[in-house]
Amino acid sequence: MRKILFRAKALNYRPAQWVYGALLHYGNGAAVIIDDQLRYIDVDPDTIGQATGIDDIDGNPIFEGDIVVGIRQDRKISAAVVWNPLEAGFGSIFRLDHSDIYPMVICPRIVGDIYTGHHLLSANPPMPLPGSEEIDPDVDLAPDDLPFTI
Repeated sequence: MRKILFRAKALNYRPAQWVYGALLHYGNGAAVIIDDQLRYIDVDPDTIGQATGIDDIDGNPIFEGDIVVGIRQDRKISAAVVWNPLEAGFGSIFRLDHSDIYPMVICPRIVGDIYTGHHLLSANPPMPLPGSEEIDPDVDLAPDDLPFTI
């Protein structure tokens, strides 16, 4: 059987930290993550994200709600990972107030998440990032990291 992994911010941990495992929703809107040690951890329902089954170029699993930097239309851009109900799969949005969902970027690298790093998203979809002051200069997707030439 396929394991479906979720993550969310724990409510009872200070500082708030990500917890990973199976998801359980209650009728009152509350949710818990059941971790590998079978602990039931209360989580913030607004931060729940499902694993996409895709790893970034550093080998980190990408979750719904992550912000990634990658390639789209031969340009380096940042995008948030979202569920696309029309395609029954994960896609990208370039602004949180933008409803158009695009295919996932190529060669993604996780740079943050929409809960704490929404400022990392591009100002206009899709926007080239080289020289952008919105992205931390220490987080770079250098052309040498790509398996192809752009």
